[in-house]
Amino acid sequence: MTTNPGVRAKDTDIGSFVLTQATYSPRFRLSRHIHERASISLVLGGSYSEVVDARTLECDRKSLVLKPAGEAHSNTYGRQGAHCLIIEVSQQRLRAIQQHSDILGRPSYNSNGRWPMAAALVHQELRRFDGVSALSIESLILDLLAQSARDRYFKTPSGPPNWLRHAKDFCHDNFAQPISLFDVAETIGMNPTYLARIFRKYYRLSVGQYIRQLRLEHAIQELGHTDKSIIDIALSAGFFDQSHFTNAFKHHTGVTPSRYRSSLKSS
Repeated sequence: MTTNPGVRAKDTDIGSFVLTQATYSPRFRLSRHIHERASISLVLGGSYSEVVDARTLECDRKSLVLKPAGEAHSNTYGRQGAHCLIIEVSQQRLRAIQQHSDILGRPSYNSNGRWPMAAALVHQELRRFDGVSALSIESLILDLLAQSARDRYFKTPSGPPNWLRHAKDFCHDNFAQPISLFDVAETIGMNPTYLARIFRKYYRLSVGQYIRQLRLEHAIQELGHTDKSIIDIALSAGFFDQSHFTNAFKHHTGVTPSRYRSSLKSS
């Protein structure tokens, strides 16, 4: 992507999309620039600030940034630098997407926290790259765009009620504990059946699925940034044992925790 000494990058062209895995040095700055194609930016590790469309976006692993072709922007990377996945969309694929959504027609920023798993899955496919990886990656990217389009166009204007935000916060604060739907409902004083229905309406996951996702995202962070043993990570994330953790992790990412850690170290 660039020969700048502050950046190490590797491109993978799968036809519909060009994916760049880029590692940026701490405190590195990219001056105002553009991409010739519409782009999708995900953070695999670290953080950065991006100035685009007269806004300053704080981007970390919870963030997704979409930009149309030619959108000028600048970037300043955090004290730990950043490892990013930048996906550029071919003109042919963009035209096909635009028949269904203009999600890539203007800058868009989303930090609702659902993106780390998507980024991890795409990254893992890039690491293992085999005969079906291009198809898998394309499917993952299109699903990511569909989720983002739903967030933009089908979210209730008033947003979730305050009591639902409290339920979500309770999940974030206690995901490593053995909590259930009934525990969450009791904490906020809400009927469990009603809570389950409204929670799924806004977050498109059950309470249990959401808690499992939080546990897996915590584990992904620990695998990539600590030397803790896999059993310690499993227990700290709230899984019963290493076997339970390994099965859940492989179900969501397609690989075991040990292989995922190895792929991060080799990259």
